[in-house]
Order: sequence, then C-alpha cells, then structure tokens
Amino acid sequence: MKHYLLLLSLCCLILASCSSGKKAYNKGDYEKSVNNAVNRLRKAPSNKKAIQTLKLAYPSLLGDYQDQVAQFKNSSDPFKWEQVMGRYGALNQIYDEVQRSPAAKQALPDVQNFSNDYELALRNAVDARYQIGSTLLDTEGREEAKQAYTHFKWVDDRKPGFKDARTLMFEAQDLATVWVRIEPIPMQS
Repeated sequence: MKHYLLLLSLCCLILASCSSGKKAYNKGDYEKSVNNAVNRLRKAPSNKKAIQTLKLAYPSLLGDYQDQVAQFKNSSDPFKWEQVMGRYGALNQIYDEVQRSPAAKQALPDVQNFSNDYELALRNAVDARYQIGSTLLDTEGREEAKQAYTHFKWVDDRKPGFKDARTLMFEAQDLATVWVRIEPIPMQS
C-alpha cells in the first residue's frame, strides 16, 4: 500500500512538473515558461510538449520585453536605462540557456543575442547615474552628498574607471561625513 501511494504521488509530481511550463505560459509568465521548457529539453531532448511550449513562449517573451524596452526608452524616468538593462539581461540569459541545450537550440534556431543592446543600455545607465551624482554633489549639502555617493558607487561597481566617478565618490563621502571632535573638559584644581 505504501509503495502504491508513493508511486501515485510520484506520478502526480511528474505530471504537475511537466505542465508547469504550459501553465506559466497561460498565466503570462513567459520567462518562467521558456526556462522550464529548456530545462525539460535538457532532461528529455525529444519532449514534444516542451518543444511546443518553447516555440510559443519565446516569441511571446521576446515581443513582451521589446515592448517594455520601447516604453522605458520613451519614459522620462532618469533610471529607465537600468530597466532596459534588466530586460536585455534576461533575454541574454535565455539566449545562453538555449545555446547550452542542443534540443532547445534546434527548436529555436533564431534565438536572439542582445549583448550589444545590453552594453549600450549599461553605458546610458552609467552616464545617467554619473550625471545625477554630479548634480547632487554640486549642491554641497550633506544629504545630497550621501545620495551622490550612492550614485557614484553604483557607477564604479558597474563600470570601474568610468571618468572620475571613484574620485567623486570619495569626495561625496567626505562631504557626507560628520566629523565629531572630542575634547576633555578643563578641570580647576
């Protein structure tokens, strides 16, 4: 009886995991759907449901993310390039995953690489953060200097050696630091 229950629960688990890519697709989670399909194709390269899901989900994911990128580029948000980087980064991760799976690569021969677009978005994001940090640093207020430090740190983490971001980061840190001087109280004897 225990073996029967174990076998039954194992079958239910397998069936649930097989349809999770299709379920994710139906819910509009195209990225999860693509990843699930690629993972299933690594385990079973001839899985027809995974191939079908992959062929449906990837174009939907690509179209969805390209629409989002266009919306971000047209927005007035100063951090829009970071959002663009995120979408291109996700698409590049999908590209890498497909390239590491022969069955997925065969199912999606036209999968796109967005490395150049990602690098351009990174340059724009770094430049935007640098400009914001510079503007904040010019005000010479302590709170603004703390914010400027955060922006220059972000720039230095993503693009070490970008202009004079590191120097300005330390300048902002100095302006944001409160120096406290402790002196002994003079005592009368």
